[in-house]
Amino acid sequence: MKKRIAALILCAALMLALSCSVLADEKLSFISVNDTLPPELINVATVYSGVTYVPYWLFTNYGLGVYYAYFSSSNAAYFYNADRQLYFSLSDGKTYDEDGYQYTAPAIMRGGTVYLPLGFMSSYFGGFSYSNIGGNEYGSILRINTGNATLTNEEFLRAAKNAMRTYYNAYNKNLQDTPASPEPTESPSHEGETVRLGLRGLPGDAMLERLRAFRMKACFFLTAEEIRGNADLVRRIACEGHGLGIVCTEGTAVEFQTGTALLSETARVRSLLCITPDGQAPAKGAAVFDWEYGTMEAQVRPAALYTVTAALDGGNDDAALLFPCGEDGENALSALLFFLSESGFSVAVPREID
Repeated sequence: MKKRIAALILCAALMLALSCSVLADEKLSFISVNDTLPPELINVATVYSGVTYVPYWLFTNYGLGVYYAYFSSSNAAYFYNADRQLYFSLSDGKTYDEDGYQYTAPAIMRGGTVYLPLGFMSSYFGGFSYSNIGGNEYGSILRINTGNATLTNEEFLRAAKNAMRTYYNAYNKNLQDTPASPEPTESPSHEGETVRLGLRGLPGDAMLERLRAFRMKACFFLTAEEIRGNADLVRRIACEGHGLGIVCTEGTAVEFQTGTALLSETARVRSLLCITPDGQAPAKGAAVFDWEYGTMEAQVRPAALYTVTAALDGGNDDAALLFPCGEDGENALSALLFFLSESGFSVAVPREID
């Protein structure tokens, strides 16, 4: 109860420093996020073919758990989280997921900004809900809830009334300039640049199929136990043209020698490539894969993936990546492969001389 009272007071006091004035006729369209009423979300929603659309940055800037990239070469917007991906082609209005399944939920462009159907994004990605909670003489509220709201819709509408009045007066008297919406970030072409891709762990069928679909090759780094227990899969990896290397979790020569012997016995592959926790070669002749971006950890977070893609997009040289494979990492890897393909990178197997 104390938290609710505090939230009511905080929300009611929001922006009361702005000057109040005589009411005008035009009501406002508010979007709230949990227990806040951000002024930059006033009058940003639009209705297209009876569907509510909101700008892309609502999903990326307000904790809705969706990440974004724009590809100028194909005039397409790409959105993803840890589990799912969506590709919006702005040229022909087509929308499809990472498996090529098409949806009748196009994105639209308004004033140079990508707008997305709110209901479809909520049902597809999850992580938040929304509702129209009515309004008053100052306007209506579309409330987004990420699970962190303290107030009920009725409590929030009452608490927000003073702030709504303040925004309403300022808006109708032209006392407050509306901030410009962020422009989509165009991704430059990276034709001619190569990414050496290392994957830690055993892939599933979906990952191998995805690599084949994108015509990309990678090096799978495996422990001796993974090689010993999955001989058929190791042979399949080799037959499909991917590289194989050794994971030395303890960084010892014994680990490296055991792993290389198993690779030779299982798949007739001789490899000197390895990865170690400290980046040091475990034995004479071993070639440690020196990656620039990535991790040896079992899972990669979407935010970390976004940081990597941003760094690659801002660079103009070859790079080396290492990411975890397996069930937990394959959705993030799918997003990475999509980004690399759309941006024009060539993806290749790490070499021992790298």
